[in-house]
Amino acid sequence: MCMPKPTKNSRFSVSLAVATIIITLSLTSVARAAVKDADIDGLTDDGEISIYHTDPANADTDGDGISDGQEVTDGTDPLSADVRTVSASDFSDPGISGQPEKYPWYFGRAAGVAAFGLLTLSVVFGLIISSRAFTRLIPGVDAYELHRSISLAGLVAVVLHFVSLMFDGFLRLTPVEALVPFLFSREGLVSSAGFDVRIPVALGVIAFYLVVALILTAEFRSKLPARSWRIVHYASFAAYPLFVLHGFMSGTDSVHGWARVMYAGSVALVATLVVVRIISRTILFLRRRAASKGIPPVA
Repeated sequence: MCMPKPTKNSRFSVSLAVATIIITLSLTSVARAAVKDADIDGLTDDGEISIYHTDPANADTDGDGISDGQEVTDGTDPLSADVRTVSASDFSDPGISGQPEKYPWYFGRAAGVAAFGLLTLSVVFGLIISSRAFTRLIPGVDAYELHRSISLAGLVAVVLHFVSLMFDGFLRLTPVEALVPFLFSREGLVSSAGFDVRIPVALGVIAFYLVVALILTAEFRSKLPARSWRIVHYASFAAYPLFVLHGFMSGTDSVHGWARVMYAGSVALVATLVVVRIISRTILFLRRRAASKGIPPVA
């Protein structure tokens, strides 16, 4: 029985569904991280780390027998066992629905996670196409359509990521800083993973332009000389390690287990496919050379 050939609309629908699932999962992950309360003291983990500077894994950071959440409510200092009244304005819980000014920050984080997932899939399908080792599992035309659609979706997610951070009251990212490498100059700004944020921001800007070059050369491949296309296309592969470093070094969620699993899984998958590509293309080359010399192919 012959299966109907996938149409362009059906391939687009599949890629759109994949992108929707990734964005939904990333939004859910960021929302859960934002409202997570691991020690059940009434303060979100995000609030304990960035606002109160208390231990998110210890309900009573100062060990005075009163939970951190209760001390904040009572107006006492959760970091000191000495009874000291503090002003209620000293702390403010950044609950995901309590402060609208935080929305750009949460949206930027979600868009960043979604962009990482989509760009990883773009690299994966690019390697699937170039390795030619999975043509029985997924036809080359389908892999190309998915690669193209997911790449465009990833680029949109990247744009949403840095544009949303322009509206964040704390980061105050400017258009020039978002588009020109090494112009982001907030001294003393350290990411949750302990890195100076200026370096990963610069890496992210460079990766953005490499992704743009990758997409443009793919779109206008027929109008470019083969050698020029190949040089630009291969140079653009540097975008992957750059956006991995950008995400891990600057990501607020890099300290969470799920984020580290995401980064490690992405690198492991891409590395495996690179090895498969090298092996498969080597075998194809040897077979073609043997065929040109009239040597029977080895099973």
